[in-house]
Amino acid sequence: MSITQRILESAQSQWSKLTSLVIVDDEPLSHVEGPELQAELAARNVGAGRARGRWLAFCDADDVVARDWLSRMCAALECHAFVAGRFEGRLLNDARTLRSRPLEQQDGLQAATMGAQLSHAGAGNMGIHLDLFAQVGGFDSTMRCLEDTDLSWRVQQLGVPLQYHPDVVVHVRLRSTLYGMLRQGRDYGAAHAELQRRHGVLGEQILSLIHISEPTRRTPISYAVFCL
Repeated sequence: MSITQRILESAQSQWSKLTSLVIVDDEPLSHVEGPELQAELAARNVGAGRARGRWLAFCDADDVVARDWLSRMCAALECHAFVAGRFEGRLLNDARTLRSRPLEQQDGLQAATMGAQLSHAGAGNMGIHLDLFAQVGGFDSTMRCLEDTDLSWRVQQLGVPLQYHPDVVVHVRLRSTLYGMLRQGRDYGAAHAELQRRHGVLGEQILSLIHISEPTRRTPISYAVFCL
């Protein structure tokens, strides 16, 4: 069952509350297609721009939402303007993959020791009020990754807390190849440096002491070493 089918199944119990359901998908049967969807970030922002309701709920195509995901997300957004659910890893990953790295957001929000040092969450299981999303300008499409961390911090800097709801569950699929893990690690390293520059009090001083390759570059091995 595709994630689109799973979301539609989850939405059946919420038809009376939903004013619109916009699914952004870059597959041939897309609800929204075209050059706007050249990147995942653009897809999320395009979907938000097409929405006509009060709330937004985000998930990723390579994961699987729980059958009651949407109804529980709606219940969470009834109470709070900015929410995140729980990531579960056992359904879609073998034991070897789970041992290869920690899976965050299982028992609470993700913590940060750099940048704004605020809690944050992955966009693969996140909900937010549409007016609040518009107020902060949505996801920053100039970031290569960790745009969800950036969004989490920008919203909280407005004084709106990020609330964790463990009953809103998404089963996540982790990188399982060495290449995939190294590439993700490299991208995370570059994004951490950018987050520190944008949000960290000492970000400019720290980054002035080290050389960071451009985020669009894919070749330097030192990139992977830096972030791992």
